[in-house]
Order: sequence, then C-alpha cells, then structure tokens
Amino acid sequence: MIKRKAAIKQYTDMNAGNVSSMRVVDLLYCAYLFSVVFMSTLGLSAGDDIYVACVGLGAAFAVIRFLAMDFDPRFFLIAMGLAALGVIELVVSKRFTLLLTVMLLVGAKDIDIKRVLLTFLTAKIVGLLFVVLFAATGIYEVEFYQYYKMATDTYIQRVLVNGSSTNVMHLSFLTVVFLTLYMKRGNCGIIVYLVFAVLNILCEYITGSYIGLFLGMGGLLLFYVLQHSGKIRELFVRFSTAVLPLLIAFSFGTALLYGRNGFIGVLDRIFQGRIYYNNFFLSNYTASPFGHGMLTSEGNFDNSYVFVFVAYGLIAFILLFGSMQLIVKRLKETRDWASLAFVVIYMIAALSESFYPAAAVNPSLFLLVPLFSFNGHFDI
Repeated sequence: MIKRKAAIKQYTDMNAGNVSSMRVVDLLYCAYLFSVVFMSTLGLSAGDDIYVACVGLGAAFAVIRFLAMDFDPRFFLIAMGLAALGVIELVVSKRFTLLLTVMLLVGAKDIDIKRVLLTFLTAKIVGLLFVVLFAATGIYEVEFYQYYKMATDTYIQRVLVNGSSTNVMHLSFLTVVFLTLYMKRGNCGIIVYLVFAVLNILCEYITGSYIGLFLGMGGLLLFYVLQHSGKIRELFVRFSTAVLPLLIAFSFGTALLYGRNGFIGVLDRIFQGRIYYNNFFLSNYTASPFGHGMLTSEGNFDNSYVFVFVAYGLIAFILLFGSMQLIVKRLKETRDWASLAFVVIYMIAALSESFYPAAAVNPSLFLLVPLFSFNGHFDI
C-alpha cells in the first residue's frame, strides 16, 4: 500500500513538473512571437542583423518547444516535413519567411489560439506606437515622394518612414482593427466601428493607399453587417467555401487574359499594374515544385496567390491554400462566422499584397494550428 502511494505521488509530481514546464515554454513562445511581430512592425526584415538573430534564436527555441510537447507520430512527421520544406525554400528564395511561419505555427500547438492572437495584437499595437514615436522624434527618417496613381492618372505625395512605405503601417493598423473585431467576435458597439473608420480614413490620408482604405472600410462593413443581420450571416457562411477558389481563379484568370480584354486593362489600372506583373511572372516562369525564388529584379510581386505559386512553388501553394480551404470548410461546419470573416478578409487582402504566407504579418494563418491536434475537435 505504501509503495502504491509512493508511486502515485511520484507520478503526480512528474505530471506537475510537466505542466509547469509547459507553462514556461508557452510563455517563452509568446515572448518570441511578440518580439518577431514587434520587429516586423518596426520595419525590420531579413536585412537587419537583430531580426535575423531573433529568427535564429527562434529556431533553437522551436526545438525546445517541440521536445516539450506530447509525442504524436503524425504531428512529428508533419512538423518534420514542413520544416524540411521551409529549409528548401530558404535555399531557393534566400528568405526564411516560410521557415519562420512553420516555426510559429508548429510552436503554437496546444496553446490557446486566443492567447496567441492576443500576443500578436499587443505586439502590433506596441510596434505601431514605437513607429510613431520614432518618426516624431527623428529616430526614423521621414521622406516624401511623388507616386503615380494609375486609376486616377494623377501623382500623389506619399511618405517613407525609415525607408519603408507607409503601406506597411496601414496594413499594421488594419491588423489591429481586424484582430480586435475578431477577438470581440464582432460584438462591438457602433462607436468602436466609427472610431476605426475615422482612423482608417486618417491612415489613407497619410499613406495614400486606396486599397488600404477600401479594405479597411470593407472589413468594418463586413463585421458590422454579419453582427447585425442573421440572414446575411447565414448566406455568408453558406458560400464561404467558394471565396478562396474564386480569388485564385480571379488572380490567375485576369493574369492570363491580360492584353486580350479591354476590361482587364481597366482592372489593371485599378490594381496599380498588379495584373500586368501577374501576367509577366506566369508567362515567363513555368510551374516548379519549389519555385523560382523572389525574382525581385524582375518586377513586383503584389498578389499572394501568384507570388506563392511562382516564388515558392506548387508544393507550398497546394499546402498553404489547401489547408486554408480546409479551415474554411471546418469553420463553415461550426457556423463560426467571426472566424470566417477574419480569414476571408485576409484572403481578399492577398489580392493586392504578397504578405500572405508570412505568419509574422498575417495572423489569420494561426487558425491553421488546430489542424495539428488530431483530436476530432476544432475549437478556435
């Protein structure tokens, strides 16, 4: 009897130690996520030593975090496969974007997604405040330049902050807006919506980003309407699985039809020449398993669907967007309209920017984490 009690006590102590260590590892993960998102908001990237060092530290931490998890052979194989793909893409593209995304998503397994996204939101807010502070105090250089708007055939004045386009700031602000609406499940008062709308207009005045303006207003309108209209909410959920296929078809279809249809030319002007570049990349680079790299000297990647297909290749394209489509399908089954709205907004934003595969910029990717659980449940 005494031996049995001793064995039970030993087992209990071991479990208590595991729980404690897991909590420490979870806190370390959140601290790492905060630092990566914070630095990316400040405009730091692979060209900055401190950012590279942080990502390198994350690689070591990812191993520790992985070892602290309960062993699951399916998760182990998937994690190793994704890590291998990230390393291959690092060699091909000379960028660690996909590898960092893999580390962040795999590391978030078994952590409450709400805690992860709250950490992301906090880092974005703090990062934006520091950008404003650095610009106001002269730590960051502020430059003005003339920018040609194809849609209106006019030149406008835009701003560079520390050498980075203020579009980055606008996207960071929109991330704060969309994360707040998502975390509140859309249950915000009209005052919150109006404040966000006014701030979005102010951002457009500073950045000159029409796409940021329309995306922000469209996202606010979507959450507000879905919050207040049961019928529209039901229609949105019902047709949600059609959104991603339509966006991919639009991206590739307009690119292939460029130069053959006058309406596509009008769309190209509205999209600031993005369709032309999509056509260029798809016409000059064949499909490849691991892609052709960044191709920065060839032109601008400003469409995430074409960007992932050309730069990262077929395997990354199928895995990323196939997984997102699976997420949408599961969210549709659970009638989770707030999560669907959050995911769909970033899918639409992917038409005009190439940020989508970067988890440090695109928080909707963290909704992929429940796929790693294999427990039959899908809670976000």
